Amino acid sequence: MDLGCYCVNASRLLAGEPGLVIGRQIVGPTGVDVRFVGGLEFPGEVTAEFHCGFDLPYESALEAIGSERSVFVPEPWLCRDPHLELDGERIDVQDADRYQLQLENFAAAIRGNAQPLLDRADAVGQARVIDGLYRSATSGAAVSL
Repeated sequence: MDLGCYCVNASRLLAGEPGLVIGRQIVGPTGVDVRFVGGLEFPGEVTAEFHCGFDLPYESALEAIGSERSVFVPEPWLCRDPHLELDGERIDVQDADRYQLQLENFAAAIRGNAQPLLDRADAVGQARVIDGLYRSATSGAAVSL
């Protein structure tokens, strides 16, 4: 799951750890998934869904819809135009070199001067959800985590 890992990570960042996942995939001739659709159920009746694929038209967006407000980020990973839209109103955000910030945090964590922004527990949680999505895609049934 190349592209979908970003969607899983963003969903977990916003909603925590899902208790149930469901996945569907299209596998190409090389055995690699070329398209993946996933659904995640979180505590408190929060859900997330995503679709991604190498064989689909390019699209990159993140939308979080709450009971009272919504936020839309048109390009959450490349951030070529750093802004978000809160209930349709554009809000510009300060641009930053995200890779430089990651490297600086990593170096500080190695030196013992900072905690890593994404720690071992996050990596294990990410792997757990992706594994559940693949198991669901293989079995055709939802998977409890």
